[in-house]
Amino acid sequence: MLKILSFKIILLIFICFLASCKSDKVGEINTNQYAMSYPSYLVLEDELEGIEFMLFTEKKGINDDFIENINLIVQGPKSRNFNLDNFVTISEEQINEEGELISSERLKNNGHEYQRILYMTKMHDRNLKMLQHYYVANKKAYVLTFTAAEDEYENYVNALEDVMLTFSLK
Repeated sequence: MLKILSFKIILLIFICFLASCKSDKVGEINTNQYAMSYPSYLVLEDELEGIEFMLFTEKKGINDDFIENINLIVQGPKSRNFNLDNFVTISEEQINEEGELISSERLKNNGHEYQRILYMTKMHDRNLKMLQHYYVANKKAYVLTFTAAEDEYENYVNALEDVMLTFSLK
């Protein structure tokens, strides 16, 4: 009897430990339109005009003058024929005017098709590399963007695209 009680206590402690680790490690963004989770090392800012939210990395040091980030912008329809194909065409045209399109491919995530766009651009004399995921649903375009300084992109892309892949539409 004592062994069973000891086992239950140890199991309870272990379950509590796992639950506390999970809540310390992951943040949640949850609206009636979408949901996304992110690790605790990213800083959430959700009171920005025109942007649903931004997740910022931490500065690497005093000389780090660009903070890599993920943001979400939600846009309404531009025409009656609003769909992912039309949105991608318009977006790629804009990218080609302002930068260099590297790749564009149609993929699926959490049951929804999305377009994965990678491009380079220059902003304020800084070379930036941007990875975007475009979703279209409920007559809205959801543009999820990871932005990095070109020379830092490879240091962040795997971890931050994993965060982007937690995005799901409702």
